[in-house]
Amino acid sequence: IYRRGEKRWRQDVSIFLQHLEFCKSVGSYRQLSLVYAHVLQHHPKNVSLWIDAASFEYFGDGKDENGGNIRDARVLLQRGLRINGTSKELWVQYFNLEMHYLMKLKGREKLLKLEGGKGDDGDGGYDKEVAK
Repeated sequence: IYRRGEKRWRQDVSIFLQHLEFCKSVGSYRQLSLVYAHVLQHHPKNVSLWIDAASFEYFGDGKDENGGNIRDARVLLQRGLRINGTSKELWVQYFNLEMHYLMKLKGREKLLKLEGGKGDDGDGGYDKEVAK
């Protein structure tokens, strides 16, 4: 039903937004990614859509393993910036994404007790002393 409405009234963002909300409510995350791609094709100047799509890629739904894809989130924001290069909001969100990812990496580092540069010699965390 939503696809028919999207085809008929492509200029109406509210139909796409309703479809996105429906996909979130039923947990159809694969379909959600497709709807984001479709809406961004038809409304590339809508900055909030780029931010929402990147947030979904990185943070997911917050409940399970969906999300956490920094690479795809970066790609989405960079494409959005290519089209909307003067958008301060997109630049700020891109910076926030990178800072959040940096904090996530720092948290992992603390969790793995790699503070102080130990294990940061480019060997992928392989401890030569333990191997002996």
